[in-house]
Amino acid sequence: MIGRTQFLLAAAASLAAVAPARRASADDTLRLGALLLDNTAEVFYARELGMFQRAGLNVDITTFPSGGAAASALVGGAVDISIGDMLSVAEAHAQGIPLTYLAPATVYTKAFPAYELLVAIDSPIHVARDFNGKTVATNALKNILQVPTEAWIDNNGGDAKSVKFIEVPFPTMAPAILDGRVDAASISEPFITNALDSGKFRKISVAERNVAPEFMFSGWTTTTAYAAQHPDVIKKFVAVMLESARWGNANRPQSAQILVGVNKMPPEVAAKMLRSYYGEKLLPALLQPVIDAAAKYGAIASSFAAAEIISTYALK
Repeated sequence: MIGRTQFLLAAAASLAAVAPARRASADDTLRLGALLLDNTAEVFYARELGMFQRAGLNVDITTFPSGGAAASALVGGAVDISIGDMLSVAEAHAQGIPLTYLAPATVYTKAFPAYELLVAIDSPIHVARDFNGKTVATNALKNILQVPTEAWIDNNGGDAKSVKFIEVPFPTMAPAILDGRVDAASISEPFITNALDSGKFRKISVAERNVAPEFMFSGWTTTTAYAAQHPDVIKKFVAVMLESARWGNANRPQSAQILVGVNKMPPEVAAKMLRSYYGEKLLPALLQPVIDAAAKYGAIASSFAAAEIISTYALK
């Protein structure tokens, strides 16, 4: 398996070699890359509620297993705008791949944590120092589920250097804990609620002294070239994301019904799981702590100013 960095670089090289810039035209379909998760569901709300149509945008949504995979598709020219977790975009920028954020998707807050740690109900792990020497599952290495966890462990009395992280898909994280392959999992909804409903697991909050009280978990990104060549499309997309974020934050029961239709989760799970908070502003202060942590924990070689990956057309 090749690493995420190598894949992004290969995709960038392929795009530069064979993919000319798409010409803007009135009937172009805007190709979006998303995940079938609550934390990137704004595009599905916008589609189902007619927001894209009212803005004059014809969209086609392709789903991916992770933010890194979606970012790779963006770099490779398969989509025009995609969800991108903070670590994938920071890593791409550090490698000279010109991605830029347009709008936030999920923002991590104490009231609306985008992820938590899952352990077996009888696990001896209760606090950060209990993770020392343990093995933790994450859906991709050095990603947005690993780096903040490392920061939380260190900031709360543990030793992140002693923790081993391994890559495990979300659906098999809970079985991996029960089988003893891992001691814990860094996991998002609806997989948290699914596991807790079995009565075999409990969760550990990572809200206290994480990388910041609030930080951007993921956002909507494009290439700098596409943004420069399609400013009108970008402005319309950004306006729709603001409308969708506000609607999603204010209408949890209704948005849960859309989630049920999109990813086929049981209605009762959608109704009771901890929902995402969708960012309504794209501020450097929400990105900088994650970039700094990415450098500290080896996901990128050095930190950089968050403004470098925020588009001039971004949601302000």
